[in-house]
Amino acid sequence: MRELNEDGTDPVEEWEKAHKKEIAARIAKEYLGIETLVTRNRDSLDFHSVGVGSLEAALVAAFEAGQKEFC
Repeated sequence: MRELNEDGTDPVEEWEKAHKKEIAARIAKEYLGIETLVTRNRDSLDFHSVGVGSLEAALVAAFEAGQKEFC
């Protein structure tokens, strides 16, 4: 059994969660031109129009990243 952080969380699970968010943010920026995935509570900043081709490329990149990282 792994040792937990002081707050009771699993450090490996925390790292994996942060790593997944990092990959998602990189794909959003590279394929969709979205600078951040942080909610900023302004429609003009939180909603984006993207073409279906870009969306498809981002989804494929996410799928491939998952295959490489977690299989």
